[in-house]
Amino acid sequence: VLDYEGKARHLFHAMCDAMSSAELSEYHLILGVGKKLVNDYEWYEFKNSPNITIAGWVPQRAILSSPKLKFALIHGGLATIKECVYFNKPFLILPMGKDQMDNALRLRKYGINNTYQISQVSATGLVNAIFDLDADKKSKDNLAKLSQIFNEAENAKLGYKQILEIS
Repeated sequence: VLDYEGKARHLFHAMCDAMSSAELSEYHLILGVGKKLVNDYEWYEFKNSPNITIAGWVPQRAILSSPKLKFALIHGGLATIKECVYFNKPFLILPMGKDQMDNALRLRKYGINNTYQISQVSATGLVNAIFDLDADKKSKDNLAKLSQIFNEAENAKLGYKQILEIS
């Protein structure tokens, strides 16, 4: 967030505004804004919203592993992408800089087309992108295949560790 504070603030506002749409009324946004922004005055209007939680930090792995999670909106860092893939959670990448766009483009190689340009972010655009993501069967199928590969690799690694512990 600190590296792209202006972009992050714009994105967070668009996400919060999107949550007021009828289409997302049954969803709940958990927004990790970082410790610098969490108590900022600009979030006061959203803090009382019944379907928005704003926090400085969130337990990402616990959230991504939840069966209640339908999708994730992420900036495109490699660790977060890997966790979304591992838990087979559809995700929309909103790259802000650094390697994030490259990471998003690598996913296209595997048939996962889920990037939304931060320069085009709006509440309506996010709602549309979320429902487009939900309807993209090809990307979901390819995500499931990649998730299986990740899980098999992790299980093989755990098996390797267990063998070492026994020896």
